[in-house]
Amino acid sequence: MMAHYDVTKLEHLEKKTDWKRNYAHFTSGNKSLLLPTLLIIAGSLTLYALNGGRLLQSGYGLTAGLITIAGVALFVIISGKGKQQVLENISRKPVCLAKIIKSNEQQQLYYGIFSTSDTRWDTALLQNISDRVDNIPFDTNNPDDKTIVRLLRASQVGVNMQTYSLPASFTGGHQIYLKSFDFSTLDKATCDYIQHRNGIFPVLYVDNSYVPVILKDYIIA
Repeated sequence: MMAHYDVTKLEHLEKKTDWKRNYAHFTSGNKSLLLPTLLIIAGSLTLYALNGGRLLQSGYGLTAGLITIAGVALFVIISGKGKQQVLENISRKPVCLAKIIKSNEQQQLYYGIFSTSDTRWDTALLQNISDRVDNIPFDTNNPDDKTIVRLLRASQVGVNMQTYSLPASFTGGHQIYLKSFDFSTLDKATCDYIQHRNGIFPVLYVDNSYVPVILKDYIIA
């Protein structure tokens, strides 16, 4: 199986910023939107309750209306600033190579390792870590091995996994992350392409909760 990816092409893709904006809108939600959301919900529920009691014209109705309007205004302002910040930051997000080490084919969930540092395109390192995972003894007493086994239990039941950092003592001091990738949205040609490259595929590291597969962006770059 091939595992070759053109480093020059990866560098070119990483430096380009226009295509990265396509992924900016799928980043994790801004926690600062919690307050305006609560204001909108509280105001709307209050207005609904007052309407049932024919009290919309009262001072309570005016207060609830103002709270709802304030919530909507804050939501628009905060989400607008958050979107702009994401667009500014995403240009600096790294393109990485990930490698499948476990899978749950029924759920189309694949558990892969990757790095965001200067080893992010090192396929030999990914293969080495993958081999170490495969060779963990069933009855291991090694704490690092046990950590890896515990994390990979998610693959047995097809559970989505956020990004976890593997123990540095297990990876030889390298910063390697483990995350689940949902392949159910990928077409067969994309999945076959990844399979033929030893389970290695390019991703864009946006944040710990959002690491999309960007194989099509790589191919057309």
